[in-house]
Amino acid sequence: MSNMEKKESLPKETGTIIRLFFVFFVLAGLGFFIGIRSFQLQIANSQALKYLAEQQYVRNHEFQAKRGKIVDRNFHDLAISNATESVYIHPHLISVEQRPLAVKELSAALHLPEMVIESTIKKAKYFAWIKREVSRDEAQSIRQMQYPFAGVAQESKRMYPQKELAAQLLGFTGTEPRGLEGIEKAYDDVLQGQIVSNKNFTDGLGKKLFTDGVIPTIELEGRDIVLTIDSYIQHISEKAIKETVDSFSAKRGSAIVIDPHTGEVLALANYPSFDPNQYKSYHKSSYRNGAISDQYEPGSTFKSFLMAAALEEKVIHSSQMIFCENGSYQVGRHIIHDTHKQGWLDMQGVLVHSSNICAAKIGALIGKKKLQEYIAKFNFGKKTYIGLDAEAGGKIPKRKKWPDITLATVSFGQGIATTPLQIAAAYNVLANGGIYKTPKIIKAFSTQLGEIVPFEHTTSHRVVSQKTAEIVTEMLEKVVTEGTGKKAGIPSIRVAGKTGTAQKPDPITRGYSSSLYVSSFIGYAPLPNPRLVVLVSIDEPKNSIYGGDVAAPAFAKIMEESLRYLGVGVKPALVLKTQQNPVQDNILLVNQLSTKTEESDFFTKTSTLMINLIGLDMHTAIEKANQLGMKTQISGSGLVSHQSILPGSPILKGQVCMLQFQSHN
Repeated sequence: MSNMEKKESLPKETGTIIRLFFVFFVLAGLGFFIGIRSFQLQIANSQALKYLAEQQYVRNHEFQAKRGKIVDRNFHDLAISNATESVYIHPHLISVEQRPLAVKELSAALHLPEMVIESTIKKAKYFAWIKREVSRDEAQSIRQMQYPFAGVAQESKRMYPQKELAAQLLGFTGTEPRGLEGIEKAYDDVLQGQIVSNKNFTDGLGKKLFTDGVIPTIELEGRDIVLTIDSYIQHISEKAIKETVDSFSAKRGSAIVIDPHTGEVLALANYPSFDPNQYKSYHKSSYRNGAISDQYEPGSTFKSFLMAAALEEKVIHSSQMIFCENGSYQVGRHIIHDTHKQGWLDMQGVLVHSSNICAAKIGALIGKKKLQEYIAKFNFGKKTYIGLDAEAGGKIPKRKKWPDITLATVSFGQGIATTPLQIAAAYNVLANGGIYKTPKIIKAFSTQLGEIVPFEHTTSHRVVSQKTAEIVTEMLEKVVTEGTGKKAGIPSIRVAGKTGTAQKPDPITRGYSSSLYVSSFIGYAPLPNPRLVVLVSIDEPKNSIYGGDVAAPAFAKIMEESLRYLGVGVKPALVLKTQQNPVQDNILLVNQLSTKTEESDFFTKTSTLMINLIGLDMHTAIEKANQLGMKTQISGSGLVSHQSILPGSPILKGQVCMLQFQSHN
């Protein structure tokens, strides 16, 4: 090779090397840039970018696990949750071009004004409900549209299958649902299912690809609550109160039925009522649970506790005579009057004739301090803590502000404020031998595994001796047979009770109204072993104001029908026809057979009475029915939730009893 050729080749080699170095530096620069960018994307800005990605491809749907049920003591459903569907939308996935058509089609499918749809889209950014609880056709229309920005979600709707039954006690929930009144509010944390977040991944068009798995719900669902309420006794009570309020054009009424030995409330009734399925259609005053929240002066119903305190402290004895001043008695500058002028009365006569004057004299014998102690023992002036938010505590005058006239008026039930529940709970003391038991509305809760666990929270303390309670009971029986409570009497049943006619305070004059009263009756039966305590309170009745005329007949009706239903003490009526739901007014009873001969003939033919099968399993229930010589027709599975023949009703051999079973797991 010549020298000239060698010189020409050198520049070519140098150029190649330069090109190689250039490529190397370019690649190195790209690698460095990629490394820096990777650091920014994967480390420095990872959370922000992850959030943006999730907004584009992940749809996060929150749903509420099923809310627990509320059932009565026999497991009849009072509040349940049914599956429903609601339509949602992701506004950020709707393009400007899509919006007009989307709004129009959604409006037509959901029967909503276009302006409502448009407003919902504008207000929300990533998620919004368009319409809750849609119909099946509306849900199907949305599904058929296959919009990537709209969908149908499963929800649950709170339902109250018995409608007005125990409405103020149960309360209701909102759309979410959260408890807003009653048991639903007080035990919202127990009933409420957990909120669960479920992620759906979508493609670029917003179509669902897959989810992050199925979430088990058994541990997320709310717990069931079993109330002490008996639906049938609740129905009896509500019907009697409604008839009384309507008959006397009263403002409102309440009734309470309690088992005096356990403190369990079997009925807590109020009228007027409302349907919690449509609570928004009613005035808020309808939600008021007057049985626990209305405060009023107990009037003469308080005299029973005064008598018990006086006997217990031995400041009087039952046969002692006391002068009633012929209807007029002066205390300081004040004059106390009796409705009927009386001379000398024994202690029984004081209650039978309901003398305010004699009550004032007995109160003076007890003294302020001791009377206040017994007022506290009977639990007046404070809540019973039954477990409901709306409960009032009542009001008792402070000790230092008790002049002689206050001692006198408190002795016959004026100047203090109580609730119907407080009065009913206090009469339990007289009915069960002198022991106060805290009223109880919750019987049991379910666990997350569906087991039923009894709820024990009833406390008790002795107030008076059994002997004192028995003496006062004998006096109260005479009130029904000879005194102001005659209309509370029940044939063949021994009843003890007391009337009350309390004037309401006048806020204008700051005295007592001459026209507004609370008429009440409270009693217990059957003696000598009471099964039930029943209170009836009627606010502002017209035409008649006396508890013996207004409230006593309703008491008798509730007590008689409840005892018959429980198969206690009352001669059963003949059941002609029943249907499956005991709380509906479709049970036809023969209250009186046409003649005594027919009645005798009927009870001669059969000496067998129906027993209570509620709560038994299928095998046991059928076996017991067979032992009675009965045939059975069954439906459902689980435990007996309803029987077509009421307990205590007479039965004939071969008679058919329909048994409905229900599972509670």
